[in-house]
Amino acid sequence: MTNKAKISLFWSMTLCWFLSAQSIVPVTLTVDVSEQSVPSEGVYVIGNFFNGSPEPLDDNGDGTWSYSASFTAGDTLYYRFALGQELETINSTNCLFSDEENRLLVIPSIDSLKVAPVCYSHCSTCSEISTDTNDIFLRNWRFKLYPNPMKDFSSAYWYSPNDAIQSIELFSLDGQLLRTYPVLDKLQQTIPRANLASGLYLLKIQDTGGRVAIQKMVIK
Repeated sequence: MTNKAKISLFWSMTLCWFLSAQSIVPVTLTVDVSEQSVPSEGVYVIGNFFNGSPEPLDDNGDGTWSYSASFTAGDTLYYRFALGQELETINSTNCLFSDEENRLLVIPSIDSLKVAPVCYSHCSTCSEISTDTNDIFLRNWRFKLYPNPMKDFSSAYWYSPNDAIQSIELFSLDGQLLRTYPVLDKLQQTIPRANLASGLYLLKIQDTGGRVAIQKMVIK
C-alpha cells in the first residue's frame, strides 16, 4: 500500500471514529394546548435548529402535540411553540434562555429524551398551574364581571397598573371560540348575550405580559 493510500485510510478511519463518538439522541418535545384555541394551521415549534424553519407538531388527540427529531448530545436548543403563526409568550423565566423569550434545552448524552409536556406559554405542566394562580391574576387585574349570572348582558371591569389587558375571548365548555373582544387600553368591556343559550361559558383574559386567566360566566 502506498503512503498516499495509507494516509487516506487513516483519515477515513479517523472520520468514522469521530462520527461514531458523537452521541445522536432522539428527542421528543410536547406541548399541551388543551386550554388554547388551535388554528387550522396547527401547532409548530420554531428554534435555532433546521435553519430556523417552523416545524409542524403531530396532534396526539388528547390536547397535546409533539415534535420528534434527532440531535447531537451537547447541542443547545433555543425554541418556542406557536399556534399557527402566533408565537407563544412565556410568562415565567424558569425555563428560558437569558434573552427571556425562548425555551432552553441542552441535549444530554442518553439513548433518547422525551421532554415532559409543558403548558403553552408556561414552563410547567397545565396540571401544575393551579386555580390559585388564576385567582391571583384576576385579583391583580382587579377583574370583575357583573352581573354574573347575566340575563341580557354583563360588564367586565378591571384595573391593571402594569400590563394592560389585551384581549378577552369567550369560549364554550367544549373549547369552541365564540367571540373575541380586543380591549387594549380600555378599562371595561360589555359582554352582550345576543344569541347565546343559557348555560356556563368561559372568558379567557390575557394581558400584554402573556398572563392568562379564566373567568366563569353564567347565562340565565
